[in-house]
Amino acid sequence: MGLQEGEVPLLRRPGDSLPDLTDRLVELGIYQQYVSWRDGYHRWRQGQAKGAKGEATVNDLTESADKEGFRYWYPDEVSIQFRETVAYWIAVTFLEGSLLFAVSGLFGAAGKDVWPSLSEVLTARPSFAGAILYTVGTYLLYFEVINIGIKSNEKVNYVWCNWKQLREEYDVGWSSITGGVAYFVGALFYQVSCTAGFVGMWAPLPESLQKPILQLPLFVGGVLFVVGGISELCHNQVLTSKPDTLVWWVSVFNFSGAVCFCISGIPAVSEEA
Repeated sequence: MGLQEGEVPLLRRPGDSLPDLTDRLVELGIYQQYVSWRDGYHRWRQGQAKGAKGEATVNDLTESADKEGFRYWYPDEVSIQFRETVAYWIAVTFLEGSLLFAVSGLFGAAGKDVWPSLSEVLTARPSFAGAILYTVGTYLLYFEVINIGIKSNEKVNYVWCNWKQLREEYDVGWSSITGGVAYFVGALFYQVSCTAGFVGMWAPLPESLQKPILQLPLFVGGVLFVVGGISELCHNQVLTSKPDTLVWWVSVFNFSGAVCFCISGIPAVSEEA
């Protein structure tokens, strides 16, 4: 068929005769990975600094897709139940611990004027209980990190894990590891101080031990909470994303609370205190 007057002929590209495999790539769950590789390859051919390297093989694309898929992170029923259970108790312990610390702070600020005979009871005891809940919650947070790849019939890690496997096989960043450790160790320091204050209701500490056991751990624990908060901000990319997700706001509030914990411990280590 000849061209009509004014009609522009269509130019065929070399790859037009090849079959369209888009549906097949979508079926295999690797279409997005292929698009990312294709765009990177185009950038590389255009002389830009970063681009795709090598060939887009099915194995490479499938491996990339697997690490982003549900089955990679939840390979069986055990892994699902484990994470749901641990996440639930982390939320419960943090919520109850926060409420107890809020009660303790309220009566610590106003209790001497309103109920002077109960001010010590309503500060030391809630702080002690809140510290226990925070210690349990932060340990569960650390416990979840070191068991990120738990499956059926696998050994459960309680204190330590294969950090190299955690980093290489499951792409766990240093921000997650640092945050989990900092929160847990910081809670342990707070536990020391709150326990000393609780026991001191019946057996007061000697003057020489009050600062290293009762006061200094508050400040050290607060500093570690700030480290954990910064790690959480980095992990959830708060500084490079818009405040339009629940995770963004939770990270900001956690960091703000950590800063307040740290500030509250500054008077305890000052010479005047």
